[in-house]
Amino acid sequence: REAIVFLIKACMDAGDRRYTQVENRKGGWQGEREFRLIKKYAKAEDTLCFEFVPNDSDKSKIEFTPGQYLTIRCPGISSPRHYTITSAPGSKTLQCTTRLMPKGIVSKY
Repeated sequence: REAIVFLIKACMDAGDRRYTQVENRKGGWQGEREFRLIKKYAKAEDTLCFEFVPNDSDKSKIEFTPGQYLTIRCPGISSPRHYTITSAPGSKTLQCTTRLMPKGIVSKY
């Protein structure tokens, strides 16, 4: 049992250190942050790109680690959607790309 508690604490501590690194790097933050959609366009016949800018006054470039994702919450849609970030690290916008689904709630939003 002590070994399990030790491993759990080690994992939690490592996670806390990672969150602190992300929050403290230039262009980073922890938790939720409001963005607004500034551009939605077709990248291909069945592929859409969404570009967002922060609502707050922080205009620094946005840093992230490849593979990180956005959690998108749309008014009137109860559950959030998650999309991989497709913009380049250091951009002033966050971009995600998704396939257009005929019955898709967010892609048709």
